[in-house]
Amino acid sequence: MTCRDRALMLAACVVTSLTATLAMNLYFHGNAVAEDPKTTDTIRVKRLEIVDADGDMKMVLATAKDTGMPVIAMIDGGGKVRYTVALNADGSGAQVFTDTKGKPRIGLAINADGSGAVTFSDAKGNNLVALASSDAGSGLNLSDKAGTVRASLGIGSDGSPSFRTYDEEGKELKGD
Repeated sequence: MTCRDRALMLAACVVTSLTATLAMNLYFHGNAVAEDPKTTDTIRVKRLEIVDADGDMKMVLATAKDTGMPVIAMIDGGGKVRYTVALNADGSGAQVFTDTKGKPRIGLAINADGSGAVTFSDAKGNNLVALASSDAGSGLNLSDKAGTVRASLGIGSDGSPSFRTYDEEGKELKGD
């Protein structure tokens, strides 16, 4: 190979490398040279649907029809919403995890006043465990399979503890 052939090969490699780099930049980042320096990366839509390679919806970012507040929903392979995040106009918000049948099983909420709660529910929608906290205190409720609170543990705003148990109808049991 002559010196001229090596120079031509090197030039071809440089041109090929520059072309590949430009092509990758255009593929991953769009136009490498902005035509309008005032262009932004903002997308403004009322609803955004994220789909997989087959076109099946996997996530929705939208505003609720009734309140206009933001909602995010994630969808499993079977088309069921499994996770939702939502905000309300008063500043409260919630997260909900659902089972494969679409039933809410775990909830996390914060209210406008700053109080919050975590709930665990059964397939019927009964809250079996509820943990709540506010400036007035905190508490834990444990319920039976019918959804009736059977035990309650709390701490008042003054730091005083409480423990209560309840019968099948939800009436407090008094100790001797």
